[in-house]
Amino acid sequence: MSLKVAYQSLTKKVFRPAILADIHAIANLQYVNYTNRNKHSDDWSFDTENLCESAALSFRKYIQDEEHFCFVAQTDQKIVGFIHFKPFIHQNRNGLQLEILIDSPFRSKGWGDFLMKRSIAFLS
Repeated sequence: MSLKVAYQSLTKKVFRPAILADIHAIANLQYVNYTNRNKHSDDWSFDTENLCESAALSFRKYIQDEEHFCFVAQTDQKIVGFIHFKPFIHQNRNGLQLEILIDSPFRSKGWGDFLMKRSIAFLS
C-alpha cells in the first residue's frame, strides 16, 4: 500500500447535518471553487463579487427550512464539501434537486461518494 493510499484511509471523514455556524464555510467553499472555475471559462458569467454573500443568505434559509436538507463533510474540523437537497414538484411528481460541491484538493478521494451515500442513508 502506498503512503498516499495509507494516509487517505486514515483520514477521518465526518458526515453531519449542516448548522448555522457552517454558513460562512459553505459560502466560502462555493465562492473559491466557482470563482476559480470562472477564471478558466467564459461560460461562467455571474457576479463573483456578491456570490459569497448571496450564498450565505441562501444557505441560512436552507438550513432553517425543514423542507431542505443540507449536509457537510469534514475532516480535521475543516468542511471539505456539502450536499443540498431541495424538494420540488413538477407535473404532479415529487423530486429532489441536488447540489454537491467538494473542495478542489479533496476531489477524487471519495468525498463525493461519501456525502452521497451518507445523505441517502440519512434520508431513507
